[in-house]
Amino acid sequence: MHSRINETVRVFKKRFQNFYFSIPKEIRPPEATTIVYYLVALHPNVSCYLRKRGSQTLDKMFIDAQEVEDNIWAFGKLLDQNIHANMEII
Repeated sequence: MHSRINETVRVFKKRFQNFYFSIPKEIRPPEATTIVYYLVALHPNVSCYLRKRGSQTLDKMFIDAQEVEDNIWAFGKLLDQNIHANMEII
């Protein structure tokens, strides 16, 4: 399972959780293994920044992933605004 092209972290998280929690507890992979798998399954832009956060639990990883995506979107919007503002000056 990997995040799809243009799939938000929120949508992928829901799909990932549905899959993960559908696995019976007796055979579900350990949380540490699942964290690594989740990191690999995310879009590389999110995964790169998320690794630096060092989330210790799956729940924290989900929260941090959403924050990382929000920051990436905000930076992109800010960058677009600056580019448009600079183009108006020229």
